[in-house]
Amino acid sequence: MLIRNPTPSESQILMNLAEATGVFQPDEVTELLGSTLSSFHAGTLGDQHQIKVATQEGTDHILAWSYFAPSQYASGVWDVWWIGAHPEVHGQGVGRQMLALIESEIRTQGGRVIVIETSSLPPLERARKFYPRSGYKECGRIADFYGIGDSKVIFAKTL
Repeated sequence: MLIRNPTPSESQILMNLAEATGVFQPDEVTELLGSTLSSFHAGTLGDQHQIKVATQEGTDHILAWSYFAPSQYASGVWDVWWIGAHPEVHGQGVGRQMLALIESEIRTQGGRVIVIETSSLPPLERARKFYPRSGYKECGRIADFYGIGDSKVIFAKTL
């Protein structure tokens, strides 16, 4: 697996991949991921904001992606905004490898804590099981945060 920055021409591929996970609604893909990718490629997200893709060695086939950045509110704390793997590779360790890369990158930049927030809705159950298996602890829930019946679930890991 090769980890690298995405190219501008891969933005639609990443948006399609995000939609294929079943986690994002089509309008969320365009508004959230699409605008984040545009800002990333325009260089307006900030110096330490990173988007990475994982490809199969020797191909351009994208297996996973992530977006992470330092928290603007706390020194040494980083937020992982998105991490996702193509459904065809779920359960094959691709997400775990991507998360290990993120942790390593954050560690080299002086990060001390990683925070990941997710939804309590059923499509994100897989993610809510993945994070504890990767050493993250659930450290809070905010009921009805994203909408009625959709709580924010917060995970964190000290490096």
